[in-house]
Amino acid sequence: RSIDVFVMPSRWEGLPNALLEALACGVRVVATDVPGMAEADADNAQLVPPDHPAALADAICQVLASPIRPAALSLQSFEDVASMHLAVFERTYSRRKASLR
Repeated sequence: RSIDVFVMPSRWEGLPNALLEALACGVRVVATDVPGMAEADADNAQLVPPDHPAALADAICQVLASPIRPAALSLQSFEDVASMHLAVFERTYSRRKASLR
């Protein structure tokens, strides 16, 4: 909870637990826009194109320059974290189900 930003530059992810844990702890996130990241919680992470180190560096600098949101400082219970994980799985299931139609 005490880090300023969590950075996950990947070319591919399944469902990244490390990113989910960072978000659950209220840590600001910068990650690459690859499959798996968007399903994790793109609304609360700053996503950049993969294999674009300049965009990654710019996003990290922007996050560090912005003030920390008060919500990021609040502690979350185990139930909150479990609910966040469930929401991710439900969103992912719905998207995949819709894409198979």
